[in-house]
Amino acid sequence: MQEKLNQILAESEEALQKAEDAKALQALKVQTLGKKGKLTQLLKGLGGLTPEERPKVGKLINEARKSFEEMLATQEAKFAAFEKEMRLKLEKVDVTLPGKQPSIGSLHPLNRTLNDIEDIFLNLGFEIAEGPEIE
Repeated sequence: MQEKLNQILAESEEALQKAEDAKALQALKVQTLGKKGKLTQLLKGLGGLTPEERPKVGKLINEARKSFEEMLATQEAKFAAFEKEMRLKLEKVDVTLPGKQPSIGSLHPLNRTLNDIEDIFLNLGFEIAEGPEIE
């Protein structure tokens, strides 16, 4: 039983080293610790052992599980740190670039209203003639 546990741990550790991203780590976690995972299947097989062997084997399986979870947490921390570093590089702001210039001033409300009225009359087909105001 211990040989089988060591083999599962060795395979899992090798797969952890080969994992390229967080999704691969999650898949490996499910494959090893999930409902139908390798270690879970060993725990389910404890029922077929004698009452004297169960505590010993159960302890070995739990130690293997704890060891795998620690290795997994270490890898997840490495991937999280790498992902954070990449995100910071991508979101870097160049503070030396000139900022947006605020627009200063605006049209007087009477001029804005006059422009709106002119637009209305132009849409109705009238023309706007400009010239001396008093003739």
